[in-house]
Amino acid sequence: MPFARLLADGSQRTSSSPTCSRTDLHDGRLCLPVCDLDRYGVTRADLEQGLDTPGVRALLSH
Repeated sequence: MPFARLLADGSQRTSSSPTCSRTDLHDGRLCLPVCDLDRYGVTRADLEQGLDTPGVRALLSH
């Protein structure tokens, strides 16, 4: 499964926390707190490009 799809599926299943779907990112919306991105060393570009990095994995696990 492509990582971007995994991100989108995971975010749709987490309705109680502020997450972004791939569509949100494509439309220019980032629904994750910047402090969370910073904590895990993830950039907006990492998410937009669907990169599979240790930081992105840790953020998704959180």
